[in-house]
Amino acid sequence: RDAAAARGWAATTQNTYRDIVSSFCTWLHGQGLLRDHPARRIPKLPEPPRRVRRSLTVEELVDLLEAAPLRRASVYAVAAGVGLRRCELRRLEWRDVDLGRALLFLRAETTKERRPATLPLSSWVVDFLKRWRSVIVAEAGGAREKAPTGLVWPAIPHHKTVQRDLLAARIVPKTSEGVVDLHALRVTAATLMARAQVSIQTAMRLLRHRDPRLTINVYTKLVDEDLRAGVESLKLPGYPRLKEEEGEPTAPRESPG
Repeated sequence: RDAAAARGWAATTQNTYRDIVSSFCTWLHGQGLLRDHPARRIPKLPEPPRRVRRSLTVEELVDLLEAAPLRRASVYAVAAGVGLRRCELRRLEWRDVDLGRALLFLRAETTKERRPATLPLSSWVVDFLKRWRSVIVAEAGGAREKAPTGLVWPAIPHHKTVQRDLLAARIVPKTSEGVVDLHALRVTAATLMARAQVSIQTAMRLLRHRDPRLTINVYTKLVDEDLRAGVESLKLPGYPRLKEEEGEPTAPRESPG
């Protein structure tokens, strides 16, 4: 545990590894290969409360993309438009991006779950990446048609930089609904999918979740207006029936007996 703390591991990470070792020791003990269960003597560390993130509204997202420099706006566009994590953004290379077919290829070694994935890109995300690619090619003094190589971004914005961009876009980083940071753009991606009535199965594949509860409970932040729209969509065809002569709804029929 001292070595884990020296590496800067958070309490949640240490508890996760503790549970993995404990499960393995339980199996060994059940197989008669281990007399003692050492992991049981290691208590779990108290974990800080989970940070609650909120989704940006469409208007806020547009404001952020317009306020930030293109170098960072393109990062925000991919994070909100595709739902990539920070580690995936940091490892993304131009060889993983096919702007002609509007596809993004995640190599297994670059993802959190260590599984490859192919993700489609929205037209507006493609536009941001094309403009960013043009800037890179121009800065390198190459031809406009020449494809760049290496990392898509030399660096991913730090927390304080993201906060400055949010304030420049007149977005409050922390409200009663939650905080907005780079990872909140992944929450925004899931919420935009929910508002567009994307099926939970499709959202799970795009966000690369194994548990649908994670997609629904954590990443889908719908507001009262969304819930109201959902209720209003439940139309009852033919009701109320209007009297042509009075222009008023007819009285409901009484049930017999």
